[in-house]
This record gives sequence, C-alpha cells and structure tokens, in this order.
Amino acid sequence: MPRWVAIRILSTIPTLVGVAILVFLLVRFIPGTVVEQILGAQFDISQGQIDALRAYFGLDQPLYRQFWTWASGILQGDFGTSWRLGVSVRSLIWSRLPVTLELAFLSLIVAL
Repeated sequence: MPRWVAIRILSTIPTLVGVAILVFLLVRFIPGTVVEQILGAQFDISQGQIDALRAYFGLDQPLYRQFWTWASGILQGDFGTSWRLGVSVRSLIWSRLPVTLELAFLSLIVAL
C-alpha cells in the first residue's frame, strides 16, 4: 500500500508540470499581445510606453525565462500581480477563500 501511494504521488508531478506549461502557454497565445490585453482600448499611448510595460511585467524576456520566473514564483507562493486589477493575486485568493470553502463544504453535505 505505501508503495502504491508513493507511485501515485510521483505520477502527479509530470501532470502538474504539463498543466503548468499548458496554462502558461495558453495565456501567452491569446489574440493580441499581453500588453494590449492589459491596456484594453487605450491604444493612444506611445511605443515607448508599451515597451516600458513589457519590461515591467518581464514580457521582454525569452519565453523560457518568463516561464521559469512564473513557475519559481508559484512554487514560492508568490502568484504575482493581477494584470487587470493591479493587486497581489495572493490577496485576491485569500479574500475569496472563505466563500469558496463554504461552497465546497455545503456541496459536500448535499452530495452526502
């Protein structure tokens, strides 16, 4: 039994890595650039300002370096800053966690 549990735990590692790569790439391959997604309809800014935003968010780095920075931050508990809201993603998660746990608990009760 302990061997089976160890195999199951170890088999989740490639799955988690694959999902992390997929999520990272899907966000990067949305139509338009990430900076355009952040700015929305504000296209009256200069190319220098766009380049400054790309540098601020690290989008001027090669794709493998962006992934490494993102993945290492996730492993350290640093989820970064929300591109849309400009606040820490961790604070957003913590603010919604009580409601999420309440819904999970109530759905568990209903399922029983």
